Amino acid sequence: GGIYLPFAAQLYPAKLVDSLLRVSTATGLATVCTNTEVLSIDNPNSAEDSVHSADSQHDSDIDSVGLKGLIKCHTNRGIIAAPHLIHATNGFASKLLPCLKGIITPVRNQVIVTAPVSVDMWNFGLGANDGYEYFWQRTDRKLLLGIVDHRFDMQWI
Repeated sequence: GGIYLPFAAQLYPAKLVDSLLRVSTATGLATVCTNTEVLSIDNPNSAEDSVHSADSQHDSDIDSVGLKGLIKCHTNRGIIAAPHLIHATNGFASKLLPCLKGIITPVRNQVIVTAPVSVDMWNFGLGANDGYEYFWQRTDRKLLLGIVDHRFDMQWI
């Protein structure tokens, strides 16, 4: 027997992020600000209320330097303004986007990757317990085994 999961996929997150970084910075379409914590976001184009509660004098100071109408990210290193913003956050995205509370939630996940094994064991992903346990053999013959603790207590979020 077997099971078909139309929404299941295999993804190499590090390869995805590395490729996106190389393409976006090489084309000049993006600026990456490492070691920068976003504290709040002001989006003048959002239908929702702004997350940031800056005083009006601060806002008028920002607008006086030509940032009116731009999305403003208030960070631990200053303000970053841009016409577009990609939220590349993790399971705690609702800190900046309250509308995602209860939709994107953090889970506890453990993953192990072995050294390469000498044989090809399978060329497809396997999952058990509704996908909370998963394994596959990578193209470099390393085995990836993972488990998600879906019982993780998220009440404090």
